[in-house]
Order: sequence, then structure tokens, then C-alpha cells
Amino acid sequence: MLVSACVFGGERAVGGDDQLVPIDPTIGMPVKDYRPLVQRKLRLQPRTSARMLYLPFADGEAAVSVYAMKRASEDRTEFYVEYTKAEKNVWARRMEGRVTTADPGASAASIRVTQLKAPLPAPTAHAVHDAWVSMLLPNRIVQPAAESRIILDGSETEFFVDDGMHTLQGALPVPRATGDALEMLRIGQMLINYCEADPPHRGILATEIQRKSQQLVARAPRQ
Repeated sequence: MLVSACVFGGERAVGGDDQLVPIDPTIGMPVKDYRPLVQRKLRLQPRTSARMLYLPFADGEAAVSVYAMKRASEDRTEFYVEYTKAEKNVWARRMEGRVTTADPGASAASIRVTQLKAPLPAPTAHAVHDAWVSMLLPNRIVQPAAESRIILDGSETEFFVDDGMHTLQGALPVPRATGDALEMLRIGQMLINYCEADPPHRGILATEIQRKSQQLVARAPRQ
């Protein structure tokens, strides 16, 4: 399993540990093109229903995404979950390239990427989308005080969702994440497990992902 190595790492310690915080714009510095480079390397779709992206300090970057694919010829929509993970850290390779090569981007180009994709039942995909929206609404993102924002090792676990009009986003306050923030992370882990599972075993996982996502929505504050 790749999941335990994928999503846990030292990160920010802030108040409101059961809620998400704003994405840290300094992650990846001084590599200014770090995020676009990771997006290209992991072959991330520009628009997804829901995504969890892990930007670690040393391990390979990874993402799990839920997205829809319209079948125009059959007038129906199919849902998929896709897990991609870089074999080595893109940021570290990019930093090496700044010193050792004339083309810094070339050093990261050779990193291999694992890619797993699986069809996802529509009710499960919708439940995950709704859970992400419930956690990423602007009024649920906690702006930490400057003195409480402590960077431990430069890692970040980020979440994104398309609500139909905007892309909502936030980051996980690990290692002290608790409650709903921790549950959101667990759902992301389960999506990775779903991609890695044999097809006969995915039905049970899909049901559990849907159940936990619906519980997350049910606990969300009323707007």
C-alpha cells in the first residue's frame, strides 16, 4: 500500500484542528513554477469533481481525483477516481536542476509516475463531491493567526472541489488534524485504497466511502 506514506507528514500546527486552513502560497519556494510542474507531472485534469493533493518535503508528490466523463454518444456521464504518485520528489529534483543543468525542468522530467484509474459509482462520486464542498466553503476555512502558523517541514495536503461556479480549496492542519478535517483525509485515503483494490473488492469500499462522505455532510453547519 502506498497510502500511509502518501498523506501523512509533518506540517502546520494551527488552531481549529477540525477545520481546514488556507493553502500556503510559499510551498515550493524558491521554485516558482513548482505547482504547475507537479500538475503536469501527475497529469492532473484541469477540472475535477474533487481532489486531494499531497506535496511532501521528501517523498514523491501524489494526488487522488474524482472526475466525471461525459459520453456524448450514449448521453450519459461516467465517474472515475484516479490516483497518481511521483516516484521521487519533483521539488527536490527541480532544485537539483537549478544547480546542475542548463535546463532545470529536465531533471524532473525523468521521474516516473504511478497512475491508477477505476470507475466509481455515481452515488459515491456525488457524496465525495458534496463532502468536499461542505468542508471547503469559505466560512469553514480558518485563517490562522500569524504566530500560530508554524511550518515544520514544508509539506502540505491540499483539497480542491469544483462547486459549479468556482474552485474551492483548503489545506489540512496536520499533524494535529482532528474531527472532520481528519475524516476528510481518511476519505481521501479510502479513495486511494479503492484505486489499488481488485475490482471484486471495490463495491464494499465504495459503500463505505459514500457513507463516511454523507456523514461529513450531515455534520456540516447549516448555511
